[in-house]
Amino acid sequence: MSASDVLSLRLGTRFLIVTLFPNFAFVVFLGAVVVAGAPGDRPDWHRIDDRLQDMSLVSVVLLTVAVLVASVALHPLNYAIVQLMEGYWQGLPFGAELERVASERGGRYRQALRDRFQEGGTVGSLLYWLPAVGNPVRPTTLGNVLFAGEVRAGARYGYVTEFVLPRLVPLLSDQMRAHLGDARNQLDAAARLCSLSLVSVPVTTLLLIRYDVWLLVPVACYLFAWASYRSSVSAARRFGNELAVAFDLHHLALWDALSLERPADLENEYEVRGPLLTKMFYDEEQLQTNERETFSYLPPPPPPWPPPPWPPLP
Repeated sequence: MSASDVLSLRLGTRFLIVTLFPNFAFVVFLGAVVVAGAPGDRPDWHRIDDRLQDMSLVSVVLLTVAVLVASVALHPLNYAIVQLMEGYWQGLPFGAELERVASERGGRYRQALRDRFQEGGTVGSLLYWLPAVGNPVRPTTLGNVLFAGEVRAGARYGYVTEFVLPRLVPLLSDQMRAHLGDARNQLDAAARLCSLSLVSVPVTTLLLIRYDVWLLVPVACYLFAWASYRSSVSAARRFGNELAVAFDLHHLALWDALSLERPADLENEYEVRGPLLTKMFYDEEQLQTNERETFSYLPPPPPPWPPPPWPPLP
């Protein structure tokens, strides 16, 4: 087993893709700008080559360890980064007001699309990735795509995805979990690259503000952030589709795993059994006695017959 295989097993592929590699690229990029001479002197890329030749193995190891430690400490922030990009700004100064104004504007946009629905074209596709009527429109495209995809995946069967998905994931096939994990890693990696690129814009602007043409560097950072954001939206669409497939193929396996009788048909699952199961997952005490009585445990399956043969004696 190679060293990279060992590292992947120890730290996890998700950590490497989503956190470590983007952080390392961010540190190397800003370090190169500083080593090139900024902000004291006009940048010169030849200085980077000279400095690399002067670097010892100990310096490289220390830098790598520092980035690794920082990445481990900052890895839990991935969720917060995506939440911020989705438009959940309640904890920020003036965030609640900004979120409200943006949501109201999004609601007017959704209504305008609904009024034009008969025109066909791309209107239906745009509405598909917006929250359904009755749910608030998120301030950002990423927030709307993720919200619409996650809610729709379970709602088609009467479930609330937020409460049912954690119970469903262990029942998914290995291939389905791999598809979901890959889509989520793409989303989170693109979101982190976007956030780091946005951070690079003011930092490189301050470092290079005196050096005319070098101000194209922060412009390039901004363009890369925009491209990463569009990539995260595309990954969010894929994640929503994969989530829908997971529910399509495995939603009945949840009833089997709980040893509960399956819904009689799709209508019964959507109108009665799905909402009741969600209610039980959310807060079992809210179930009424007559609602609990609808959950009937099934007897365990009989052992296989004939029994499997005994293994041969050594």
